[in-house]
Amino acid sequence: KPPIGLACIKPCGYGRFACISKTKPNATGHKAKRHDENDDLFHAAFHNATTYGCQVAKREASRMTDHSTPLWVFGYGSLIYNPIIAHEQRLIARIHGYHRRFCLWTQIGRGSPECPGLVLSLDRGGSCVGVGFKLQPDTAIAELDLLWRREMMTLAYNARWLRLHTDDGIKCGLAFVANPQRPAYAPPMPFEDLVTTVATAIGFNGHCYDYLFDTIAGMKDCGIRDHSMEKLADAVSQRLASAE
Repeated sequence: KPPIGLACIKPCGYGRFACISKTKPNATGHKAKRHDENDDLFHAAFHNATTYGCQVAKREASRMTDHSTPLWVFGYGSLIYNPIIAHEQRLIARIHGYHRRFCLWTQIGRGSPECPGLVLSLDRGGSCVGVGFKLQPDTAIAELDLLWRREMMTLAYNARWLRLHTDDGIKCGLAFVANPQRPAYAPPMPFEDLVTTVATAIGFNGHCYDYLFDTIAGMKDCGIRDHSMEKLADAVSQRLASAE
């Protein structure tokens, strides 16, 4: 059974599995002296969500690898230029039903509470060209564990098995798509507002615009073009130049 307070949906096949905490964190800062039971509830829910979801992913991955079915992961953002997962092959892949967009707010990595940034995810509609990474069979479970815990830290994603269309046929790949039910989800906004956010936000991982530029550079190295991303990069570059 899923842990209490969580909802888990279709862990197998080309469907989805989503672990969503129904307990929200307390707004009190981490330095607060007063102990708040809400913090304990949130951390427990977060631990259950990441642990249970990872177990589901591992179980599905084990099922696939046991049957000699390669396990693939679809990268559409930072994984393209910084693939932290050990892999034995990579292919250019297109998915259908989702498109790449700056649709998740971040107050940590590429932003702050005072000036939130945005990061990429997959949002409903259209298609997206990215990179499919074939995991090494002997390390696939450990790599999936690492990836899950990194991407699901804020529970802002749903993990889904998708069809990756490549020149070598259709592969079954794991992708992290935006969860529109989470507070971090950013609906489409005016283009100038998007430019302002990407040009000004900064977090402990660096400037938001560096994330944009690095992603585009990685895509170009792979021969991938995304005109909406390039349009945004041009506008951000102009904004930065005008501020000098």
